[in-house]
Amino acid sequence: MPKIPECDRCQYFLHSPYIVCAVNPFGPASLTCEDFSAIAQADAEISRHPLGGGYYLGDWVPHPFPAIVTDTQVALLDWHPQFTGHCPECKRPIAESDKGHWKCNHCDWKYAVANTPD
Repeated sequence: MPKIPECDRCQYFLHSPYIVCAVNPFGPASLTCEDFSAIAQADAEISRHPLGGGYYLGDWVPHPFPAIVTDTQVALLDWHPQFTGHCPECKRPIAESDKGHWKCNHCDWKYAVANTPD
């Protein structure tokens, strides 16, 4: 998808990894775009919201932040058998549990999610 530098300042730019523009989905055919329509500076200032929230019906509404940070999420995805399908100790396949309890039949590794009934 060819994208020219002006695309970022156009009102038709979709900010999508799949479609460049609402008018020209695959981007302009040349180094210039006949459909370019710049966003007015006043409109751009109004549409900007600070990070961490936005305005809804004139009221500031903060975005909910995840309880764990990205590094912790990645570590959990690389380690937990729910995502890997393997025991973190012996690396053998482990069966999925319905109640959040995990047990390896080979090395007796166990993991239970807090606040789940046995």
